Amino acid sequence: MLYRPLWFALFFIYRVFFRRFYTSGFENIVKNKPIIFVGNHVNAFLDPLMMPTQFWKKGYFIVRGDIFNTPLKRWALWQTHQLPIFRGRDGKDNILKNDATYEKSYELLGKNNWIVIFPEGDCVQEKHLRPIKKGTARMAFGAMEKYGWNIDLHLVPNTQNYSHPANFRSEVMVNVGKPIRLLDYKELYEQGEAKALNKLTKDIQEGILKIYIHIENRADLQLFEDLIEIERNNNPQKLLPWKSKDHDRFKREQKVANHINFLRETNETELEKIKSSATSYHNKLKYLGLNDNYLGNFKPNVVLGLFFSLLFLPVFIIGYLLNIIQFKVADYFAINKIKLIHFKNSIRLGFLLVINLLVMLILMIVISFYNITLAFALPFIVLLLAWITITYKEQILIIYNFKRFQKIENKNKVKVDELRKLRSEIWDTIK
Repeated sequence: MLYRPLWFALFFIYRVFFRRFYTSGFENIVKNKPIIFVGNHVNAFLDPLMMPTQFWKKGYFIVRGDIFNTPLKRWALWQTHQLPIFRGRDGKDNILKNDATYEKSYELLGKNNWIVIFPEGDCVQEKHLRPIKKGTARMAFGAMEKYGWNIDLHLVPNTQNYSHPANFRSEVMVNVGKPIRLLDYKELYEQGEAKALNKLTKDIQEGILKIYIHIENRADLQLFEDLIEIERNNNPQKLLPWKSKDHDRFKREQKVANHINFLRETNETELEKIKSSATSYHNKLKYLGLNDNYLGNFKPNVVLGLFFSLLFLPVFIIGYLLNIIQFKVADYFAINKIKLIHFKNSIRLGFLLVINLLVMLILMIVISFYNITLAFALPFIVLLLAWITITYKEQILIIYNFKRFQKIENKNKVKVDELRKLRSEIWDTIK
């Protein structure tokens, strides 16, 4: 009942919520087969919504069971195809309820459905894949036990790699890896269930890692963020298209992560040297009141930018007035009321979705008395205005910050030149 309306709403609002959306590997999804999608989990309720909005076929989601704590929530969550799984911390009585979820999952897979699960167990906002739990492998083999090997179940690794997972207007790369066919484990399973569980769990972990930007040692997470800022500014992205199948962005970022992991394993002295240089570089940037943007390859066309800013000013004003309340309310709750960082963007999106739907409904009812065609076109018009408004503001800030950078550079030319040299030296060590 609620699934398809929510699908449509998310399909469109994502165009505003994310600055850019990259997809790759979708050809790996097997057709007309039951699938368990297995992926990383860093962004609470956003992660389960990434893959399903790319397909018309409905999916089902395994989510934390403690949110199913009232009859109304249980009804609403089931309407959006969510199934509860309880963890050890939720108590023994709740753990026993997992049997019903497993049985329902077997039934869904037996009918050729897709299930989305996050086998790390917990949600932590960091570029580090935690050990995969065996529950996913148990679910896969459990479905086989009930329906036989002929259901030809596949497990498909997928990942969400966010540029800034806690921020509005983050960029996201959704990748799909090579499918893992359960039938390939038949001989091993017949030799012993434990061996098959361990092997499948290990293969799931490796399958996810191949398409994930992963930092092995958490002590290197900040170094990755420092270096990847330089990498991104060396390869600035165009404003359009919003959605791209370009895989190069992901490969460049994964290459940086892999290089850090390699140095951590083989040459810690060199790694610490890079870390010291990167820290020094960013501290000097902060001291001068600069960021890395304009020390890279990005140089905005100020004249063209000012021309378009004047041309679209009336559109910006209309879009701003139509959307300011929704964004202010969403930001207020996300920033001030949500303590856990991995819930902030989910709550921000949730408030934007609900408030916009209410505003749209009211406006459509009012306008329908005058023009029914315009009333039905209104959601698309408002969405376009919201995108233009946000993009307009971002482009104005780019021009403002560039002019500010030029002013600071003119006053501190020697120091800025030193920063450019240090930046170049840092990049030469990892490119």
